[in-house]
Amino acid sequence: MQVRLGYIGFYPQDFGDEYVMHQDLRDGVRELRKALRVVAAHLEPGEDSKPSMRDLGTAVDGLRGSIWGILQDAHTDDLREYQAEVRVARAGEICGLVLEHLYTATIRPDLEGYEMLRASLRELHAIAGKEMG
Repeated sequence: MQVRLGYIGFYPQDFGDEYVMHQDLRDGVRELRKALRVVAAHLEPGEDSKPSMRDLGTAVDGLRGSIWGILQDAHTDDLREYQAEVRVARAGEICGLVLEHLYTATIRPDLEGYEMLRASLRELHAIAGKEMG
């Protein structure tokens, strides 16, 4: 099973020099990625692995929540601005991934949820069109 782990953590270049991570934090992110690769190597696709994948997903969600709390605590002076910057960066990453999957046809019209995605993309296009002129 191939797992894409490139978006774990955040990248300082996305947020400017003031958010440069300390070496120990970079090391910690590197260790998290390494641990997730080890776990992913043991997951086999198929019906039997669904409980394990759900468990992994729950663990990653919990970890994400904990990391988000730490990051918010570190930016209490201008939390709303920090949150907005993170959301914009994450939205850009997600849109890039969706485009990649559409171009490679790993997101297809026959998949469950495709119509909801398509409706969301139409709405996003309409709103972005208004915002951009």
